[in-house]
Amino acid sequence: MKYKLFPKRYTGLILSLLLLAVGILICFLSYPSEIQTRSIKIDVAPNRHLIGTLYTPKTAKPPYPVMVLTHGINSTKEIMSPLAIELAREGIAALTFDFGGFGESYFRPYSEGGNDTDGKAVMAFIQANPKLFDITRIGIGGHSMGGATALGLANDDNRYKTTVVLGMSGLATPIYPANLLMGIGLYEQLHPPSLMREMLQSATGKNISEFQQSGDFQSGKARLLVISPTADHLIEPYDSSLIKQSVSWVKQAFGIPGKTKPLIATWYMLGMFVTCFSGLGTGGYLVRFVAYQKKLKRWIPGFIIAIALTFLALGNTGIIDSLWASNLILFSLGLLLVCNYVLRFPQKWTTTLRVTGLYIALFLGTYGAIALISTVPELLSHPQYITSIPQFLLQWPIALFYSRYRELRAVTFPIYSYGLQPSYLLLIPLIPELIIPGIILTGAEKTISWIVCWVRQPLHFHKFFLVNTRSLIILLGLLPVLTAVIYHQIHSKILSSDTAIVAIQTVGQGAILPGCIIILLLRQKWFQNLESRYQ
Repeated sequence: MKYKLFPKRYTGLILSLLLLAVGILICFLSYPSEIQTRSIKIDVAPNRHLIGTLYTPKTAKPPYPVMVLTHGINSTKEIMSPLAIELAREGIAALTFDFGGFGESYFRPYSEGGNDTDGKAVMAFIQANPKLFDITRIGIGGHSMGGATALGLANDDNRYKTTVVLGMSGLATPIYPANLLMGIGLYEQLHPPSLMREMLQSATGKNISEFQQSGDFQSGKARLLVISPTADHLIEPYDSSLIKQSVSWVKQAFGIPGKTKPLIATWYMLGMFVTCFSGLGTGGYLVRFVAYQKKLKRWIPGFIIAIALTFLALGNTGIIDSLWASNLILFSLGLLLVCNYVLRFPQKWTTTLRVTGLYIALFLGTYGAIALISTVPELLSHPQYITSIPQFLLQWPIALFYSRYRELRAVTFPIYSYGLQPSYLLLIPLIPELIIPGIILTGAEKTISWIVCWVRQPLHFHKFFLVNTRSLIILLGLLPVLTAVIYHQIHSKILSSDTAIVAIQTVGQGAILPGCIIILLLRQKWFQNLESRYQ
């Protein structure tokens, strides 16, 4: 008789519990306990405030050298938190904030001038607090849109002693801005390495390559281009190589001696990723064991909602950090969706996890392959980057999830620094789940299944190429509308002809091409056999 350590039905629960323990352990070991954070409010104009977060070291005393960190478009201040944490661990204060029209700050339409005004208000705040900040050592950095703002402000204000620009090209000379670090990912979609090398030559007046420093920090003419082989545009603020290079650069610009400490922010991000998904999996397996007990299972959704409401109350009263409260509330709602689904289909939970994992791997693998193919010329001309491909493929989905989650939190909680205010958008998944438990995940499952079945239908070319009169009229009517919208965007200087071309290329690379490849793979017999094995 073969001895079994535990019954097969417990395998999923044991594995999810092990992963949960690993995630919690990573979070515990990488938690940045040597820094402290606090929310700040900066006045731009009457009734117009910027909401920011100040990261300061516990091991040093003020006044601190300080870096202002600015976020990209469709993002918030939290996207710069990994860099801010690492700077604070090195004795440098970091101030992140939401531009007007983003996150928690005041509302306004997007404009580059508005971003500049916000940045000047932050500089005024720093200058007004000389006991907290060393006003002789101020720097600025940013990613994407924030990088453009940082570059523009530093070019016009010599009080910035160093500038860090991630994922953005722009105007720089051998003199301005002071001590410029340019950082991008090898798989950067919007500002590829070739464009950044042109910017480097403009900034130095020399024909030099990446990783070759030009000038010195004392004169303010230091320049360096760093290309990380493990990042694309979206995940540059979370990339360990770019964070480490940025911290080292700022320390040199501020005259801070010593080696850069090993990074912990990226490990903490990994720990949160593992904890989140293993926590949902563990919750699903635990609920599955009580799914057949009618008296008990009726209490589970109410219990989870009660926990979420408790976190909301604790966050509003300040008993626990409001930012953490918002994270716990979102996790509770995710757990509610999972538990309602498992209570409805307890026997399908393991199968659902397997098939979901397969499709996630399909999508991520497709996008990763396209990123690699689009960078073949760079990989061939710089073969040393090839060895970093596995790290990129592992890091990309984790950082991408972390980035998109922070955007989701900003949408569902418009206020989370001073109190905790949930958005009505939270009711969109909550109300249907209260009326028909499990409807959201079940509906998503049925929708995806229908799409996959439709994609796998035999091809009938006459159906694809014959368009009825009504469809043709609609199509011809939409084309002028699309043309008018693009013309208006270019005429209003919201979209230039160059950025329009880049946007078209990005849409093709990020949506059209992956969609075609995914459809092709879904129709392959070997993939269908693989899917059948997981069911």
